[in-house]
Amino acid sequence: GSDMEVTNLQVCGACSAPQDMTLGHANGEGDFYQLSKSSLLLKNNLFEKSVTLHSPVMAGPGPFSISFFVNFNSIPENGVGRHGGIYFGFKDIKDTRWVGHKSIQAGAQSTAIDWIDRDRDHGI
Repeated sequence: GSDMEVTNLQVCGACSAPQDMTLGHANGEGDFYQLSKSSLLLKNNLFEKSVTLHSPVMAGPGPFSISFFVNFNSIPENGVGRHGGIYFGFKDIKDTRWVGHKSIQAGAQSTAIDWIDRDRDHGI
């Protein structure tokens, strides 16, 4: 696996001034993440793990714009390569990205943006 870091996360819209990142829920075993006011580092993400942030928040009727940087610290030579992403707009603080993988017709609760290097499903 590869460490994945999310920085410069900004949510703009109906909310007020930029907000610091704060933890909502961690879904995974062990000490797999580091969170500061402005960055989230997921360490050596070999297995499905997620961190849900309590803030910044998307509040009000919208529309919203979301911007962020995602950095991977290496490209693992494991057939998968870099793999990770973000999901937003979830309804429950304990939701995982799999809720976002459903189609709108199947009742998606959130939106997921995911990156993978693997040849058969390369890209976003």
